[in-house]
Amino acid sequence: ATRIRSLNLENVGMSGAGAASLASALARAAALTSLFLDGNPLGPPGMEALARHLNMSSLVKLNLSGSQIGPTGARSLAAALRDNTQLETLFLCDDQLGDAGAAEMGDCLAGNKGLRQLALCNNAIGTAGAAALAAALATNATLQSLDLRDNSTLGPAGTATLADALPRNTALHSLGLVGANPGAEGAAGLAAALTRNVTLQRVSLDGLLLAEVLV
Repeated sequence: ATRIRSLNLENVGMSGAGAASLASALARAAALTSLFLDGNPLGPPGMEALARHLNMSSLVKLNLSGSQIGPTGARSLAAALRDNTQLETLFLCDDQLGDAGAAEMGDCLAGNKGLRQLALCNNAIGTAGAAALAAALATNATLQSLDLRDNSTLGPAGTATLADALPRNTALHSLGLVGANPGAEGAAGLAAALTRNVTLQRVSLDGLLLAEVLV
């Protein structure tokens, strides 16, 4: 068995077929804990292949940003992760998730007890996706970092929806909302929520809005 602990296959042009070949090897790579596949056009088929073998792997960190998995790929991944306690860090930025994909990840977080860090930057997540993530945050007790940067579609309503869940969350330490376009309504919701949340240590917002939250 290989002793490789970290494998970087970033931007190598891997498609779904390549992902299927790689996935079948994951179960035999007992030492592999970090896998970087960002920037490869895996698509939903590639994600489905990886998801089928994910729970047989030793992966702790997985980067799938820019892999074009979309909502369908997110569904496959979420199904695999619901009972997974091994994977701790997952990057899904620029993956065309939309609200439907965010909802899949929200459903996953509601039952997952392994993920500590989740990045969903630049995925056109709006109010509906925010509602699914907020519902998960209200019950999830293990996720420590959620990065939602550059989802301008969150807007005031989506940001306020996320903020409503924060007083009930007891695990999150970091929340990234730079470029989330929260407006005054979202900023006010965050400000109110932070007075009732005891675990958040870092909230990333655009400068002026952060000043409003801290008032």
